[in-house]
Amino acid sequence: MESIIANAFAIILLWLIYYAIFKYSKPLPIPSLKTLPIWAIVSILLETFAFIATVYLLLNSNFSFQPFSFCGYTVSLLSIVSCIMPLLWLSSIGIVFIVAKNSWVRKNPKYGRLILPEKFKSQHIECVSIQSVDGIVNGRGACFSSTKGYLIAKGKHKIELECFEYNIFKKSFAHNTLYSKTITIDVVPGVCYTIEALLDKKNFSVSRSLEGSK
Repeated sequence: MESIIANAFAIILLWLIYYAIFKYSKPLPIPSLKTLPIWAIVSILLETFAFIATVYLLLNSNFSFQPFSFCGYTVSLLSIVSCIMPLLWLSSIGIVFIVAKNSWVRKNPKYGRLILPEKFKSQHIECVSIQSVDGIVNGRGACFSSTKGYLIAKGKHKIELECFEYNIFKKSFAHNTLYSKTITIDVVPGVCYTIEALLDKKNFSVSRSLEGSK
């Protein structure tokens, strides 16, 4: 009984730490799902369903989670499963992103990169997002969201941008749109384009730098 309580407390503590990191600190550069091809999105949904179903079956079956000894230490199988299953799930999603990115790069070997920095204020964050590229919603196919911005195929593109802000202390994911504007960028391979919001002018500034300098 004490082992179960200790494991439950450890799991709750880990999730509280996880929540605090992602709620009250600077967000990690996690790629967006919006630019993924349909097959990748379906794969992630299936992996998520398999993860939830596996956890549910383990918790509701007669499988024994009795602790066992290893090198003189008592190890709880429940603790191991609680740590390994989420890691396997996240790893499988990461593999989907890697395969999808490699597939996009093969189709678009010459590409540039769009960097959309965020500005952190006292209680809210100001962001710039891509609404469409060449009339394609979210730019799916023309660009690809990665951990270092958006990869975008070479050539001239009309990019619809949106500047918005959201409160980091609110539970809802709703954001306040400040303004939107369409700009044109002639993308050169190997060049990074940093797009920043100019709130006073309700416009966007675009600065260029070589890929290697980022």
